[in-house]
Amino acid sequence: MRIAWSGLADIKYYNYIAKYCLPSWNKLPGDKYLINDSKDFFINNFTVIDWNYSYNRDNSFTKNCKRTKAVNFWRKMQSQIWALKTLKNYDWVVLLDTDIEVFDFNIDEFKSIIDGILENKLIWATGESQLKKLDAGHIVVNMKDSRLDELIYDYENIWESGQIFQLRRYYDGDAIESLFDKYPSYKIKNVDHGGGLHTYNLGTVHYGSKLPKILRGLWEGSNNLLINDIIEEKRKLSNDPILLESFLKANEKN
Repeated sequence: MRIAWSGLADIKYYNYIAKYCLPSWNKLPGDKYLINDSKDFFINNFTVIDWNYSYNRDNSFTKNCKRTKAVNFWRKMQSQIWALKTLKNYDWVVLLDTDIEVFDFNIDEFKSIIDGILENKLIWATGESQLKKLDAGHIVVNMKDSRLDELIYDYENIWESGQIFQLRRYYDGDAIESLFDKYPSYKIKNVDHGGGLHTYNLGTVHYGSKLPKILRGLWEGSNNLLINDIIEEKRKLSNDPILLESFLKANEKN
């Protein structure tokens, strides 16, 4: 079983959060790919892909849209499309957000996800919390599924057609969710601790919003006790709006 893990982190995002997370990806089985926009960027055990060679230069979306946040999510989508179009010699490609850290990777849990995709004749798996909400930070794709090219086209076309602005939000997660009627997904279970912080049975943690990212940057090292400290600190801050606002202002440089 050939596996590739692929993510996007420009140099600004790398220094913000990805530098704390990407070294832990060495615990994952298979090959790792990172799309980055900085010349001569290097990280151990990763194949680094220059952003300039990873996106569709003939796209219509960026010619017509100047919304910074929407373009940032388009960039993430393009990095995922690059992986799905390019890494077809793999059996499985995992599209992983680079604000995801690996603690104790659970290979048996990963194999159960693979089995679930195959047994249910699905093309992919996506994160789902105990609240039954999508977390699009983990996406596992069966690269041998006959519908792969169709999925690639439909996903990219959400942006190209402008359909993205008809969705609830113009986020990548909303785009993924809009595809579920046609391409149902197997669910990768996680616990949503609020504020974008998710812990997975896989042994991974997703620092999916500003507060968890800042807290991760303030802690040294990487161990299982770290996430418990972050969860507790986030809980205290979230329960005190004045303290939270003060904390965010003090760390706004991040």
